[in-house]
Amino acid sequence: MDYFPAAFAPFISEIYLIYGMAFLFIAAAIGLQPKDDQLLPFSSNLVWLAWFGLLHGAKELLDGLMFLFALDDWGWHVVNKSLLAASYYALFEFARRFAALLWPTGWLGRLVANPWLTRGLLVVALVWGLLMPQPLPALGSAVRYLLGWPAATLT
Repeated sequence: MDYFPAAFAPFISEIYLIYGMAFLFIAAAIGLQPKDDQLLPFSSNLVWLAWFGLLHGAKELLDGLMFLFALDDWGWHVVNKSLLAASYYALFEFARRFAALLWPTGWLGRLVANPWLTRGLLVVALVWGLLMPQPLPALGSAVRYLLGWPAATLT
């Protein structure tokens, strides 16, 4: 984790703690919202956004623990990348369902209405990562580009 500026180095564990807790608070706030709201047609899909906050918050807290305790074992990295993939899966699924409500017709509406879109992109990311010489960093990049970036764009 040597991509942080030297000025932040003494505070990295605190940064990860605050960042991870922010996602967990977002998950709790969204999870407490009513799911049958007539004013918000996408309220029933908010559970996917809450799952994103919970999983991504856990991933960021794990990043902080890995940095704080120098946990560089391969198993910790697998758990970290699995949490990343699961969190972006949840975010993409929320974005896909939200976009399907926005565009119920047309080619984009048909594309995002397909529930296999999210699963297919996740499989492509896993295959991409496993075929690379360094599978875990490649998996992290593939998940960010194939699920995270489109999900953030759609939401």
